[in-house]
Amino acid sequence: MDWSTGYSSPSTITYMFVDAASLRGCTRNISRRFFSDQKFEFDLTRMVSGYNRLFYYDALPIRERDEDETVYLARTAEQRAVLDRAAAVDGVHVYEGDAHRRKNKGQGGLEQKKVDVMIAVDMLTHTFRRNMHQAALLTGDNDFKPLIDALVREGMNVTLWFPPGETNPELVNAADSRRPLDLQTLWNWMTDESRIRFQIPQPVNKDPAIEPGELLREWIQDGVRFQLRMDGDVFIVLRDGDNLNRLHVPHQNFELLVLHCKSMGYNVPDLPN
Repeated sequence: MDWSTGYSSPSTITYMFVDAASLRGCTRNISRRFFSDQKFEFDLTRMVSGYNRLFYYDALPIRERDEDETVYLARTAEQRAVLDRAAAVDGVHVYEGDAHRRKNKGQGGLEQKKVDVMIAVDMLTHTFRRNMHQAALLTGDNDFKPLIDALVREGMNVTLWFPPGETNPELVNAADSRRPLDLQTLWNWMTDESRIRFQIPQPVNKDPAIEPGELLREWIQDGVRFQLRMDGDVFIVLRDGDNLNRLHVPHQNFELLVLHCKSMGYNVPDLPN
């Protein structure tokens, strides 16, 4: 074997840093709004795809004063199990901002590691050491704007994944690239079991001659004709294509359908009075 050419590393190395509280909060808000407050779990194997490494940061709830340890462990068992499954995924590294008893018993009290500080230190360290060419940060916390500003000043290309409608524009505009955590993105990252329950619109191409149900609205956007129809209890957005295909986007929940279509770039008008 000829080793004279030396080691060949990936041409572009990208790390992703995930503020789990932001991801969980975004998903919880959508769940409360559309899915009766169901809990959904993410498959880190799917999240890490496209990245060389993914760093996942979460903070377990603080143990309350005088709370029995058995009770505390039971209360946090579900979240601990999620973190254990995440840590077992190749390319994923989990860091906990948990609350711990101080090693020196004489000091007493609890010592909590701050997740935002951990993320900032790690992102800056990897940037200064040139371990990565690009960085992706998932958060909606505006406290991270100074971090993004510092990374950009150091020449790091930063992509921000953020909860749309919940994130300060200053944070969004600080990044080089912006990626909203829309319904399709969240669905793509979920476990198979969660995907079944996270029932978002599933677009499908059909024969242009098929026009189901009753026509509610029709409009032109960017030179393309759209229709809003209702077939039984299902709302359907139709987008003209070619002679063989017409896109159908169906769902029973009109508000959820509008939100999903907005992420696709389709502006659905209000229902007629």
